[in-house]
Amino acid sequence: MTPLPFAAILAGGRARRMGRPKHALQLGGTSLLERLARRLRAHACELVVVGEGLEEAARPLGLRVVADPVPGRPGPLGGLLAALEAAPPGEAFVWAVDMPLVAPRALALLVAMARCAPEAAAVLFADANERLQPLAGLYRPERCRTSLRRAFERGQRSVLRALRALPLVTVGAATLAGIDPPLDTLAGCNTPEQFRALAQRLRRRR
Repeated sequence: MTPLPFAAILAGGRARRMGRPKHALQLGGTSLLERLARRLRAHACELVVVGEGLEEAARPLGLRVVADPVPGRPGPLGGLLAALEAAPPGEAFVWAVDMPLVAPRALALLVAMARCAPEAAAVLFADANERLQPLAGLYRPERCRTSLRRAFERGQRSVLRALRALPLVTVGAATLAGIDPPLDTLAGCNTPEQFRALAQRLRRRR
């Protein structure tokens, strides 16, 4: 797979339910940020991390930090918008830091689906419950930025609502399971319990 021009790791948010910054959580002796950066770096010409207060964690990994659009008010839509506004022309992967087990073949699947849908603004995965995963996908920034910026400036903070006006391609869990049977690509963690489950997934793969 030819690398995309750009990829962004979204690592903002206050992580209230987790109780500590998710990017620094150690999974198998490696932080979530470093683990995801390793996975994405081979598939993008430029890799950045979006959020506040990340310079110390990003520097050893050679990552440029992109600030949230409204300091002190992080959120998924703001982080997504910041990533897309930092991106060059072309296509970009956007991935949440708390979903660090993305399979390389899943990234290739997104690219293949995008090639079949040149009119799409984004190609996104849906989980086993058919819930769209807007922070795990491929975006075409030039087709998204204006609409998402307008939604953000109107006070919208829901990524899913902001995306409703855009043409999207959804890759269902059944399709993803063909190349990633345990659906590790979509495994995330918002709570300590979910993080422990993520660690168990990693141990099962060894």
